[in-house]
Amino acid sequence: MTIDLRDSTDYEVLRAAKVLARVAEVARELGLDFLVVGATARTIISIGLLGTPPERQTRDIVIAAEVDSWEEFARLAERLDERRGVHKFKIG
Repeated sequence: MTIDLRDSTDYEVLRAAKVLARVAEVARELGLDFLVVGATARTIISIGLLGTPPERQTRDIVIAAEVDSWEEFARLAERLDERRGVHKFKIG
């Protein structure tokens, strides 16, 4: 099932759609899989099932990516960090 967020009128949903489109593009180019988790995943499911985002939303967008090495992680991080230092990556 594909849930298209681009037609939403909710600013936070549109922001998430833009970020996730970029993540998907980079992941595809690098041959990586990723998963949306946390409140953003809940919001996407709510839109897909109910047609509307939940009342309470968070602004963070959390993904998990499967990488085979630190080098692969570094390539992913470098590609996502277009503004050099804006993104903070947590491992754990």
